[in-house]
Amino acid sequence: MNVGVVMKPTPIKAPLILLLIYSLSGCATIHEASFHPIQPIKIKTYYPSISATTTKELGETLLSKKIETTADIIKTFNPIRILHILLPVGTYYAQGGNTEDIAYGRSNIFLPNPNLIGGFVIPKLKESGQIKNVQVWWHNLSSQMESEQSLTFSRGKETLVNNDFFHQELIYNGKHGHSIKFLYREFRGQMLNTPFTQEIQYDLNVSNTIGFKGARIEIIEATNQHIKYIVRKYFP
Repeated sequence: MNVGVVMKPTPIKAPLILLLIYSLSGCATIHEASFHPIQPIKIKTYYPSISATTTKELGETLLSKKIETTADIIKTFNPIRILHILLPVGTYYAQGGNTEDIAYGRSNIFLPNPNLIGGFVIPKLKESGQIKNVQVWWHNLSSQMESEQSLTFSRGKETLVNNDFFHQELIYNGKHGHSIKFLYREFRGQMLNTPFTQEIQYDLNVSNTIGFKGARIEIIEATNQHIKYIVRKYFP
């Protein structure tokens, strides 16, 4: 079984639209000193495992590299209204955390009043379900208070489609005589529906090791049904 290699994630700056670090200084009980910022992480994933013998059929991806950004989120299943603030059903992104809680919020473009940014404070030990009298926070109202309502939610992660997204893949496209053919596809940013594509062909009489965009693949066997190979070097 081939297992992708996941590189150690590193923190990155949040996409602008998510405003993933809010100013919490105006809140009564949520303070920058007690809540450290939580930012999305960038993850690089390579497939397949390097130096392992792999077999793929015609039309399947034999080599890929993906860079994507993920954020910790909660999904809410009922709206919460407190005073004249409405926090609607939807996705809320982690803003900051301490030893006990995580503050989740969403961009002000999602709220009825464009001057308000708000969200919820969720205990770390509560993975999903219902919280009675959920804590609500906001900005520009200089307050945080306990709601009289219950919030139903689930916790998880979300892949962000933003300018940091990048995906390369090499697809086996068959054999003609002594030559093998591949289709290269490249996805960048938010252009997921319009990838860059390129058809490439290699003569196995010249060498059984092919190179493309820094990657190196040793071909063991190739037919019009499958290809057996070893990845010697990933896309850089």
